[in-house]
Amino acid sequence: MIEPRADATLIQIDHAANAAAEAFETYAAQSPEQIAKFLERIASGIEALGDLLLQTAAAESALSIDRLTGERGRTVNQLRMFAGMVRNGAWKDVRVDAAMPDRKPLRRPDLRRVLVPLGPVAVWAACNPSHTRQRIPSAQATGIRSPRALFRSMSRARSEPSTYSMAMK
Repeated sequence: MIEPRADATLIQIDHAANAAAEAFETYAAQSPEQIAKFLERIASGIEALGDLLLQTAAAESALSIDRLTGERGRTVNQLRMFAGMVRNGAWKDVRVDAAMPDRKPLRRPDLRRVLVPLGPVAVWAACNPSHTRQRIPSAQATGIRSPRALFRSMSRARSEPSTYSMAMK
């Protein structure tokens, strides 16, 4: 059994958030192949924890081993799916609307959109309601940042020509 941890102090939470923001800079500098391999290593690491992970999660959440086995499978499959999306660039959801300079009554400029990683995510949620679905792997893969840093990043992105940022759907 993994030992439970005490509640974190505000200082510890702030330290963790700052460390995540710093780690993002290193993570963002990696190639798509390196990021994909990283996500695959996380999936393999989750699987390698085996029954200990399931037993600990069952003790902490009161969910059944069968339910947790399904959740573990979903999570590792999502991580591997996101690794594939990182490799092929699908996560960027690139959209290009070509310019129409002769369109009347007004011309249409060349419009381009691409999703960009913005950084770490903090999730605050109830402990274990059945309707809560925390999609951390998708956030990790795309790198959405904390609210304060999200707004800073979006401001930077808006200042670049033909680029804007969106939060995940």
